[in-house]
Amino acid sequence: MGETKHPRHKKYKRQALLTWKRNKDRALLKLITDVINTSLGRTEVKEWLVGSICQLMDAEASTLLLTEEDYVELVTKKVGVERPIWTCKVGPERENDLIEKSIQSHTPLLINDVSNDTKLETLNTIPDVEAVSILCVPLVFNDTALGALVVFNKRLGS
Repeated sequence: MGETKHPRHKKYKRQALLTWKRNKDRALLKLITDVINTSLGRTEVKEWLVGSICQLMDAEASTLLLTEEDYVELVTKKVGVERPIWTCKVGPERENDLIEKSIQSHTPLLINDVSNDTKLETLNTIPDVEAVSILCVPLVFNDTALGALVVFNKRLGS
């Protein structure tokens, strides 16, 4: 995805990153609010939101799963270049796996080493990302699961 083209996004991103250093939670809410309040289309909002959360959390990749959609939008960070390059790809359909169960049960999921878990073998079919760790946080509003934010390979201590 690279740098966002809209000039307001750079301003929002810069403001959100500065605020994040002072208060992570408040910065994340501000970031989400700023993105939603822009005049972008739905796909652009999702790409920018997931990419920004992935950057803020210092993770290799992040996925936004929404319950009404049968596909996954994956934002991947390309490493080994001077500036990170973010791309958005459409991945395979969701299956009834641990992530889906996390969404249905409204329970967060954290696995620090997926190498020994055969239930998570499908994660390594994601292009350009070899899953090592996974964090899944269901998005729940009024006891209704709207989807989940899934973060792959979050670096320790950040």
